[in-house]
Amino acid sequence: TSESADQLWHEQTLLPLFAWALPISRNEIMDFNTTPARLNRLCRLSNFSLGQRTLLKFCPVCAREDTFHYGVTYWHLAHQLHGVTTCHRHPVALESIHVPSSPHIRIGLMPPVSYTEQLSNEIDFDFAKFCYESLNIIRRKDITHPNYMDVLKKLNLLSLDGNLKKNVFYAHVYAKCQLFGEGSSGLIPTSLTDYHYWEPILKDKCCQHPTKHLLLCYCLLNTCWPTYAGSRTNKKKEIFKSHKKYSFHIVENNTSVSNLGKEFSRSRCYIKTLIYKKYLRAFKRNTKINIFTELLI
Repeated sequence: TSESADQLWHEQTLLPLFAWALPISRNEIMDFNTTPARLNRLCRLSNFSLGQRTLLKFCPVCAREDTFHYGVTYWHLAHQLHGVTTCHRHPVALESIHVPSSPHIRIGLMPPVSYTEQLSNEIDFDFAKFCYESLNIIRRKDITHPNYMDVLKKLNLLSLDGNLKKNVFYAHVYAKCQLFGEGSSGLIPTSLTDYHYWEPILKDKCCQHPTKHLLLCYCLLNTCWPTYAGSRTNKKKEIFKSHKKYSFHIVENNTSVSNLGKEFSRSRCYIKTLIYKKYLRAFKRNTKINIFTELLI
């Protein structure tokens, strides 16, 4: 073949997608000298398959079109994405064939043209197009693995303390996933409270299948998130800012509490109480009195 190793790697394998989803192993996955056995371990294929037999998927409409244009059918790379159940070109459900156990590669194993197409779910079709477009972008090296916490922050899904707003996030993502068809049941979370499904992805605790990352990106980009989430101010933080503001003026400007009260339109008792709660909380009042008595004596 006249194709270079780089062309084969980017255009005829899903390795660019795994390199994007597994940034820790990215350099080894992108190395052309890495052995197939090592790639299998790096991509965690045995862990992701969960004991299931390997499937080859095809679109019946694409198979007939390939026969018409090229005289033979062939396997489409985008159809082989785990969890994708619909063709990205036609709103048709993908059919599947089990890969023969031995030999691993059989001569003449091509998609058949005898299958009758079945219409797919609208959101399954939309997700398939999203995965196909994302794969093409990743192939062009125009995208890096996202920092999900930064994305959640921009979507106003983090509290002022930096924690995930679980009630808002899980409710909306689960509602979106429920729109998928039955064929995608192995990809989507099992329940509204299935926190263990998303947390490892959000916090990068362990390696997850690339399609789960694509599903999360799809939900984040195609969900109508509420604008009110997180709009409330944190009173404790506002009080803490007041402590720092008043104390800074006292120390830097050598200002009395009385003058400080006039400057900020606050009573002396209010300012003294704030400063006492913040900076003198660890000291007992009787200890302070004893210290003052010793100084006077």
